[in-house]
Amino acid sequence: MPRYRVAGRRVANAIIHVNSYYIILRLIERELANPELSFEERVQIGLVHIEFQRLFYSGWSNGSSTVSNDH
Repeated sequence: MPRYRVAGRRVANAIIHVNSYYIILRLIERELANPELSFEERVQIGLVHIEFQRLFYSGWSNGSSTVSNDH
């Protein structure tokens, strides 16, 4: 039974992690849709967007993700 609780917590953590990722992406997209942004501001937000994605995906690929295979 404890194994299922651990798995359930990992799934819940993964869902929170992914939901947070999508919320941040939507905020970035919303900001980029602002017609009052200058070209420089768009470039800066684009760079932040790329760095955010790099950090998110590196967290999942280097073993620090909250989801793992427990066999």
